[in-house]
Amino acid sequence: MKLHQRIQRILIACLISLSSVYGKDRTIEFSDQLPPCPAEYLTDCLLASDGSIWITSEGQGIYCLKPLEKAQAGKESWLDISYYHGLKKETNYYSIAEDKQGRIWVGTDNEGVSVFNGEKWKTYNRENALLGERIFDIAVSPVTGDVAIATSGGVNVFKPQTNQWLNLTRAEGLVEDQVETLAYDDKGNLWLGYACGGVSQLSEQQNYKIINTEQAKWYWDKENRVRQPIESFGSGLPSNLCNTILPTKKGDILLGTNSGLAFKKGTSSWKYLRGEDCRDKNQGLWNVKVDRDISSKAGVSLLPEDYVTCLAETKEGWWIGFRQKGAVLINPLNLKKNKLGIFPKNIKNPFVKSLLTLPNGSVYAATYGHGIIKIHEEKKRNQLKVAEREDFPSFPPIPSIKTRDELNQEAVKLNQVVDEENNHKVKKIPYAVAWKEDWATKGDWYGYYGKDYALLCGTCNMGNDIIANLDVKIDSNQILGFHKQKEDSLSVRPHNDNASLNPNVLFNPKTGTRIATEWSDNGEEYASKFDGPDIWTSIQVPEGYHSCSLYFYNYQGKDHNIGTWRDFIIEVRSGKLDEGEKIQMAPILARSRVKDFHGSGVYKTFILSGPETYSIRILNNYSSDAILNGLFISRMDLLKEKMNSIFNNKDVFLLNKKIPITPKGISQERSFLLSLYRHLNAIEKETEFKKILNIWTSEDHEAVQKKFLEEWYHKQDEYAIYRSQEFFPFSPRTLPLTVDECEVIEYMGLDWKSYLPNSKVKPKIELVELQEKISSMSQAELDKLKNQYQKKLIEEISKSYKNRNTKENED
Repeated sequence: MKLHQRIQRILIACLISLSSVYGKDRTIEFSDQLPPCPAEYLTDCLLASDGSIWITSEGQGIYCLKPLEKAQAGKESWLDISYYHGLKKETNYYSIAEDKQGRIWVGTDNEGVSVFNGEKWKTYNRENALLGERIFDIAVSPVTGDVAIATSGGVNVFKPQTNQWLNLTRAEGLVEDQVETLAYDDKGNLWLGYACGGVSQLSEQQNYKIINTEQAKWYWDKENRVRQPIESFGSGLPSNLCNTILPTKKGDILLGTNSGLAFKKGTSSWKYLRGEDCRDKNQGLWNVKVDRDISSKAGVSLLPEDYVTCLAETKEGWWIGFRQKGAVLINPLNLKKNKLGIFPKNIKNPFVKSLLTLPNGSVYAATYGHGIIKIHEEKKRNQLKVAEREDFPSFPPIPSIKTRDELNQEAVKLNQVVDEENNHKVKKIPYAVAWKEDWATKGDWYGYYGKDYALLCGTCNMGNDIIANLDVKIDSNQILGFHKQKEDSLSVRPHNDNASLNPNVLFNPKTGTRIATEWSDNGEEYASKFDGPDIWTSIQVPEGYHSCSLYFYNYQGKDHNIGTWRDFIIEVRSGKLDEGEKIQMAPILARSRVKDFHGSGVYKTFILSGPETYSIRILNNYSSDAILNGLFISRMDLLKEKMNSIFNNKDVFLLNKKIPITPKGISQERSFLLSLYRHLNAIEKETEFKKILNIWTSEDHEAVQKKFLEEWYHKQDEYAIYRSQEFFPFSPRTLPLTVDECEVIEYMGLDWKSYLPNSKVKPKIELVELQEKISSMSQAELDKLKNQYQKKLIEEISKSYKNRNTKENED
């Protein structure tokens, strides 16, 4: 038996023995201090009903701290849960929750959700259950036990009472498919905080129908320069950019946003309280004069920071975590600050991702970069009563695969929706709509994105690498935002010229490797509360509908001076950049948001109608700076033709040949296509449809990367220039020779591969000797050698041509 299997059985045996030791009813007593956490870059934490403490991390696994008997208290140690079958240790995990059966649900960055039943793990993803591959949040209803999962393609709800799975998207009435945070209140209502769409309340009793939505203004002035309220306290929401939501035991709803805390007490209306940095933000606006002391006139004490990341409730009040200012406890009655969370002096600007409260009121902060830290201590007895539960509850069933008849009925409804919306609602040009986001493809874009135009930001010495289809004319332009220093301009930031081992870095077919570069707005050179400069890029698209995908990867995500706090807004407008500052006042046709993109890169895709020029703005949104890694354009009609071709080959129904271009139609089609894929995949392994939906496995990525190398090797076999490290210093299988030297080797009839480091063939002439020989040749000798080579090559081609003709005549 393998060592890891023996360890796994021992761990399971220990878990079972713990249950038997404690018996039916037991009391857990927690130690005064948790042991140091093995992971540093934490993303979420959980106190489970059995007293165990769980933490998730970015790239450092999942750990569990099991409670021990009182006599052994203080000897606890963190258990690496990847020892249990079915969990990948290297995956990035971003959310965790426990359902009423005691199962642990963990959300990943691009592989769906993994569920632990105490014995092993089981994964639910787009191939079998979910709408999206990225999981942002998970919540469990205290009333029904329903499990709500916020994914990159919408919300999935598992109902354990009926074993039913629900899809909630824009087609079902959501403001957008990207839900950043969700939670149930004590009545079973589900609250959604959108990535950039405000907050909605859904009724579980009405099959998750939306009963209320609240949104803030996007701009608070006519010039579109003020993106949050000037006042530090007021009514409504301060921002539509939601990060965390918490229904309290007293019936209040707390919402953490990028611009402060919003709260709704009972049946009253929403109010907000902002952070101390709102004063500096007001001063950093573009040609907007604001009284610096306007914040103090509200008569309330401000939060330490605007950017709220997490929330928790104790008997003392509301604990609020921040992106750079740790955490604070405030009194719900008067909103006064009770106390600050205590962090070690050597930790500056602590980024709190989640808060853990123990039964006695002690509070721990799960931080990004510094593990788990005790920030508030209570001297009361720290006990938790635990009831017996089933050791290994069964897993939730996979949703049943829809039949052909069910899919046909869905297709008819979808076609009717598309026809109705296209005929009555969308007749105008320009038109833009947010389509989807993709966390699974990573840097393996080639053949999936940019079928007509691909721009890799700053990947060559001369600037950008552009790969274009000559049949389609697509012009692009890019500038730094208008709120900037006069002499400043958009810059290219190289990180690593050889990032071949990082799958998140875009592959460059021109060089055969991955080069980590990006556009940057140089935001780190400005004051931290300066509103801008931002990145603007314009795209002139031809007639018809086109997908426009922007790729973001936070290569510096763990650098607390630059990359850790990146959180961008994307705005799409109609118009040209040469219109100057007027373009900022143009109506916003579509928008999206980008955050937490260090573990995996993400493609944010919009559908644009043409012919038209669109200007896209990437707001750094008080991050260190705004960045962009790639821009990709593809014609939508080609995608639709390919899809219908697949349907024909599979002898199934045809979808409407028109493209659904409304939010409802887009989301409804995506849900349908996932159901169709699962149906086809159950009959026979489906590959073509899988590519269209960007569904990936590690084997798929390996196959694509193998293909990348094969295409690069083919170039090297054909042309000597691709063998030279002088021209391609970081590309695979190159020689430490100049382009001229590589060409002379070809002219001399030598095997260039024999000079590779791992070659098993001994070169006819040693490399140093060869270089000396080439350097001693005159130009006349080189020309003669080249002419002889070309003559011989022509003769070989001619001979091959004659032999082929002779064979054809004989046949």
